[in-house]
Amino acid sequence: MQTLSLEQKNTLVHAVAEDSGLNLDYYGFFEILLGMFENVPGFEIDKPKVSLLNEMWHIYERLKRS
Repeated sequence: MQTLSLEQKNTLVHAVAEDSGLNLDYYGFFEILLGMFENVPGFEIDKPKVSLLNEMWHIYERLKRS
């Protein structure tokens, strides 16, 4: 499975925040994020690891607080 750099993770999280706002709950965030992964080569077949999803959730949470 491909990995994402910190910059790529931040870019994806910021895209979610820009398109859907900063009021998503845990499950809403993942639903949108997983939908985005369907368009990323290498992520459309294999499900992303839980650790990757949690890391991206923490980035989103930091955005909510700033």
